[in-house]
Amino acid sequence: MRLLEPVTFTDQPYVAGLNQGAHAVAGAAVLCAFLLVFHVRDALCLALVSTRGLELWQLRSRGAFLWDMLLDLFFWNLGSLCWAWAVIWAFVTGPAIFFPLWLTPIMGAVMAVFTLFKRASKEP
Repeated sequence: MRLLEPVTFTDQPYVAGLNQGAHAVAGAAVLCAFLLVFHVRDALCLALVSTRGLELWQLRSRGAFLWDMLLDLFFWNLGSLCWAWAVIWAFVTGPAIFFPLWLTPIMGAVMAVFTLFKRASKEP
């Protein structure tokens, strides 16, 4: 499996959950990169647009599936929006703005949900 290659993770719910959780953390990281130069609302807009651009590129050029693109976008946006909300409401301030580590538990929850749904779908 290569980085940035669209994959469906058939029968790998843990890996699928890890992938989507990583999209959430990466969405926050993209926001942080734009926060180095822009105000939080402008950085959020740029983060949402740039991740959409990446997913559209994968859909058109790399043969990704529409459902995969929509799911990826949901988690990119989740990470960006959650971190922007934390910055706007001053839950994090100063240099901590550039370390969105509290999204790691969200990533764990996403992995757990994917694993439980996959397990439940295999039971008779």
